[in-house]
Amino acid sequence: MYSLRNHFKVFLISYLPIDYITNIMSSLLWQYGNMRVCLEENYKHYYNNNRYFTKFVDTLISVKKYASKQFFNVVSLPEEDSWNNFITLIEDKDRYNYVETFELLDKVVHNEDEYMNNIQNSKDFLENTQNKNFNCFLSKFNDSYYIRNSHTTNYSEHFDKSDIDILSVTYSHPEMESKIDMHISKNMLYCNNQLFNAAFIYHCLKYRNNQSFIFNREYSVDIMDSNCDILTIKYGKYLHVEKNSLEIKDF
Repeated sequence: MYSLRNHFKVFLISYLPIDYITNIMSSLLWQYGNMRVCLEENYKHYYNNNRYFTKFVDTLISVKKYASKQFFNVVSLPEEDSWNNFITLIEDKDRYNYVETFELLDKVVHNEDEYMNNIQNSKDFLENTQNKNFNCFLSKFNDSYYIRNSHTTNYSEHFDKSDIDILSVTYSHPEMESKIDMHISKNMLYCNNQLFNAAFIYHCLKYRNNQSFIFNREYSVDIMDSNCDILTIKYGKYLHVEKNSLEIKDF
């Protein structure tokens, strides 16, 4: 078999000019690209204009997600556009229990003003907290996230995108052999959001799915921002999103 491959390779080199081979490969790649674009356009057309096809595709996606949750313990966030997530971390000696409760908002919130009014009522969850490091109010409105670990009236309550982005986030622990890449949505980088307290970090690790981790007060989170500055979050600290910077703060 090896000899046959060698003979075929020699044949191609000897009898087919390299320019000819290059042109063939380029043509095949071009055709593949055109075919892929065509398929994607046709898929979008049928999905948006054929309700039977739309229902069929949506049903397949729902079945896949249901099977993933039931048989592979895959966790996923709600599919709705808007929701609140009330997160609490409970410390029990060397163990940490993660508790979250979702409130779906699609039927009660229709614009940003209604959403902000809902936020004011929901933040009572943060007023009664005894440990700000162990509670996180994670909320989503369409493609924007509102994240707080404490109730405060000092910050503007509207969506104002920060000029700073996060390029990478890695979680590490002295007892872990390798680090874990944490994927943070750019839509979380709105001014006055409070990220990376202990509850938020545990949430991000939990939704990595099937990737084991060790969590206690010895963790470390390294963040590289769009200025290529490295910020390190330890236990008892969190990241406050400003318009032109990311600030590490203590509780």
